[in-house]
Amino acid sequence: MNDIEVVLRDGGSYTITKEQISYWIYLYPNLNVEDEITYLKELWTTGTIPRKTAKNINKFINKWLSNQSKEEK
Repeated sequence: MNDIEVVLRDGGSYTITKEQISYWIYLYPNLNVEDEITYLKELWTTGTIPRKTAKNINKFINKWLSNQSKEEK
């Protein structure tokens, strides 16, 4: 598991740390969290969904994972 770097709305970057990923794996054991975050990164890169700000990126990722987890049940 590695840190994942994503581009923010303002063009800056944000690092999703191994520790954050480990915590989400703990919260959502039925998901492949790394794959979900990689998928989100691709969606942001292609402009499929708007990029996030540093202030709200973690909230968005957590909500995304929560929704995906509910779909998996």
